[in-house]
Amino acid sequence: MSSYYYSYLRIVGLLLLILILSFTGCVDTGVQNIPEKINFTSMLNIVNTAKDEGNAVVTFDGQSFGTVAFGYDFPAGSYTQMPAGTRKMIVNFASGKKDTIMQPLPTDSKARIFILKVDAATIYAYLHERYTYEIAGQDGKALVRFFHASPDAGDGKILMSVTGGVQDSVMVSTLVFGKSSPGYFSLTAGSTYNFKLIFGTDTLKVTPVLSAKKRYTHLVYDVKASLKQKLLTDD
Repeated sequence: MSSYYYSYLRIVGLLLLILILSFTGCVDTGVQNIPEKINFTSMLNIVNTAKDEGNAVVTFDGQSFGTVAFGYDFPAGSYTQMPAGTRKMIVNFASGKKDTIMQPLPTDSKARIFILKVDAATIYAYLHERYTYEIAGQDGKALVRFFHASPDAGDGKILMSVTGGVQDSVMVSTLVFGKSSPGYFSLTAGSTYNFKLIFGTDTLKVTPVLSAKKRYTHLVYDVKASLKQKLLTDD
């Protein structure tokens, strides 16, 4: 064979060697990074409507959540980020009473816990607001629901009228203690709504200011002789 042919083979062999070495250099022989642990969270607000028990000092798994005064929510008008999962919730009341419950906190949820009353057993209500990735509401609309936390007022009903519009339409025919109305009502923000919260012979008349793309929970609490109401902002 000619020297030209041998030279050709050497060149081809050299090119193959270079090609093999270049592929070898591209192989990642390092250890792959292990993803960090994901910490799932939940957003929480607590409302104290337990009459005559005073402030409620709340902890979760031994960590302080805060002190909730009667008729108030904590954090006021806001929410605290909590680790998701089933948490050991301990409530110490100024009256000296104490209660412990195992409270599930779903991942990505935004919710309230209502402390309703303290008897032989403390009554709590977990009220889901929304998941953190959900949109609050439509443009020009406000979302409103009602929550009954008066221990002796009996079942109630909610009437609504709009200034200059339909008078006294029934929104909720039966509102039970410790329960909310079935879902949110979608109302036009900026309109003047007059609500009548009726419990037996007792009526609370309120005219809340509702903003667009907001959710609200209208709370009725305290004993029948001194019914009170409060508009809580969910978003």
